Amino acid sequence: MSSAVKALFLKRRRRAESGSESEPAKAPREFRPLSEPAVVNGSHPAWQAPGRQPGRPRYRVDLSSQQADCEANYLRLKKILPGLESREEWLFDIGSSDVCGQMYINVVDRAPYTTTLQVTQPHQRSMLEEPGSAAAACLKAPCLTVCMYHDADMAEVVGWESHRRLQARYEYPNANMYHSDEKAQLNRFLADWLTLCQAEGRLVFDLAELGLYK
Repeated sequence: MSSAVKALFLKRRRRAESGSESEPAKAPREFRPLSEPAVVNGSHPAWQAPGRQPGRPRYRVDLSSQQADCEANYLRLKKILPGLESREEWLFDIGSSDVCGQMYINVVDRAPYTTTLQVTQPHQRSMLEEPGSAAAACLKAPCLTVCMYHDADMAEVVGWESHRRLQARYEYPNANMYHSDEKAQLNRFLADWLTLCQAEGRLVFDLAELGLYK
């Protein structure tokens, strides 16, 4: 072994014995808990955005399903409303003589390609309930505003009571406490009403209108 190599070997050995070449201790790795996600670029994580409950998945609009509901409601209205082009109102009795409900539909606006209707249940007659009673008030159904689009063969709920301009999706919670799928639920509710009217409804005609009484 040459003197130069031997000197280098002894120098490294002395450094190793003195600990000068020991690696510095690494700091322990920091882990963030899942319950406290990092804020990126000053914004909240998607599931913790303002106006949404933590852990609540974002509601996604099922456009094809909603279009199918609107198309089916349009066909139901066309079937149960004779003379839609000229008549202004329809009244249906639903149920038996002992327990009978009613559905009232009237036209509130006509346009070249749309017809706007109001769909209500005026009152319910029952042997156990009296008109104007507390029970009857609790069972009062909302008044729906429905728009029929004749060029698209679709009908959708555009309002109920004093609520107008319904959106397809709402962040929850919100000021009016709408459900995330408020509009979709109202369209399905209308479908239930119209299906019941098709199955058990009896259209009430005015005798004078039929020309049988003057």
